[in-house]
Formats: sequence, structure tokens, C-alpha cells
Amino acid sequence: MEPFQSHSRSQTAIFLAGCILSCLLQMVSAQENLTVASIPEHPIQGQSILLDVVENIQETFEECEWTQPSGNKIIFARGTKFTPVNTSQVVVVHQNCSLTIKNLRPSDQGRYTVKVTVPPTKQQTRDSIYIGSIFLILCDEKQIRIKVQPPSPKAGQDVVMTPQGIPDTYDHCEWNQKTESGVSKEFQDSGQESNKQENQQQMIQQGCSLHLTQITQAHSGEYSVYVEVFSGQHSAKEKGNREEMKCYRSQTQLKVVSVSGSTSVKYSVGIIAGALLGSLTWASSLSLVPLLFDVSREDKQKLSSICVCKAEQFCA
Repeated sequence: MEPFQSHSRSQTAIFLAGCILSCLLQMVSAQENLTVASIPEHPIQGQSILLDVVENIQETFEECEWTQPSGNKIIFARGTKFTPVNTSQVVVVHQNCSLTIKNLRPSDQGRYTVKVTVPPTKQQTRDSIYIGSIFLILCDEKQIRIKVQPPSPKAGQDVVMTPQGIPDTYDHCEWNQKTESGVSKEFQDSGQESNKQENQQQMIQQGCSLHLTQITQAHSGEYSVYVEVFSGQHSAKEKGNREEMKCYRSQTQLKVVSVSGSTSVKYSVGIIAGALLGSLTWASSLSLVPLLFDVSREDKQKLSSICVCKAEQFCA
């Protein structure tokens, strides 16, 4: 009987352990991931930024909590008016738990984590917790400048725009073009290899320089460059750790000088006027021939007809 009792007790213990574990699991909230996006994607010091919670949780969440790089927590409960931790109103939490940071400072850099609590539905017995995070980096805009060569390009010329002040090696280079007509284009280069664009008139070459060939007035507008440099030996794609990344950003205006048609018109008018004057002078010189030499009436008529013919040919 003793072996049977021992076996029965072990089964009871396993059953009780399973019940306890099940109860504990019921008490623990389920966790899912949230996607957080930075708007703008590459902020600089002094700007405002929105850390946007991409998922639509506005109507379901009960409470959201943001943890700043300093460790400070910002808690926003649904149905309450949010009061920022600091009195300078630098931080604002929106109704969808997104976070706005105004007047960015170097001390604002670091990892931001958001935790959203959603109450259980009729089919659930526990809260759902959504967690997301993003690492905020401020790009250096003061260290680099863009050199445009030639400085005042004319239509039909080639232009090279080179960012000066970036490291010799970089992991990612990106140019953005916004023309005066509102057209936006993006050109990227990773690994310092020439970017093969569909439009061969625009290409990023060594040193993250943007080459434009046979430009027109349509190329006039704002050009901005963004460069990523990761510490270590691995590229950005292999590493993907923004905490070890430094970024640079700068922008410049390109104004294409049009080649005016007035110069060529003036030149053509000058040529015509010169030719006409020369023809008239030649005709006048022929009219003096009878005065200098004894020319018959018949020869005079031939000379006159020659002058008229020459004038008509020029006018034609």
C-alpha cells in the first residue's frame, strides 16, 4: 500500500503545482510589442520631435507610461488631464500615448520606452501590456557644410555638391532634393559604393558627393544631406545599434542661372547690321565708279542692276 500512497501523493502535488502555476499565469499580463517612430526621422538640436506610437490604441488603453533616458517616468491615465513632470512644458503626451519633446537638447538623447496597459475584454481575464522603445539621436548640423562647385552654376553645366567635415568612412549617405516646384527626390548610398540611380543624371559618388549633370532650372531648390557613422568594424545593416551611431546633417540652396536669349539675339542683330552696312558701303563705292572713270551709259545701267541685285539677295 505504501507505494500506491506515494504515487497518489505525487500526482496530487503535481496537480496542485499546475493549479498554482495556472493562477500565476492568469495574474501576469500578456506583453506585446509596439512600434515607435520618430518624426522627423533625423532631428537636430532645438527642434521639436514626435515619438509616435504607430499602433491605433487610442480607444482601448487604460494607462500609458513613458520612461525617459534619465529614468524619469511620465504616466498618462486615460480620462485625466496630463501634467508634465517639468514646468517648462517641454514634454507633452497625446491622447494616443505619443510623446512630443520640444526644444531638443543634447541631454534629451537616449532610449525612450513606452508601456501601454489595455484592460481585458470579455474573452480575456488579464490586462494586455504593450511595450515599445526608440533610441533618440540628435544629428550634428554645425560640423559639416556643403560645398557647391561651381558656386553659381548655369543651365547646361555639371554640378558637384560635397559635404565637408564628415569622416572619411561612413556607413550610410542620403541626399534629399526638394525643387522650387515642390518635387521631392531621395538618393541613397551605403557602403561608399556609387549609387546606381535610374536617372543617371544624378549620382552619389565617393565622399558622399552628389553629382548633377546638364542641369536645368528645374534643379533649383533645397538639397539636404544625411550621413550615418557607426563605431566599430560592422556596417549599419549588420550592427543596427543606434546607440553606437553618430549622424550628420546639413542643407544648402541651389540656384541655377538661366542662359538668357537676349545675348544671342543682340549678337545676331549685330551681325545683320554689320552685313547690311557693308553691303550698302559696297554699293555706294560702285556708284562712284562712273565719276572716277569714263563709263558709258550702258555700263552705268549694268552697274546699277548689279547693285540692285546684291541688295535683293541680302534682303532675301
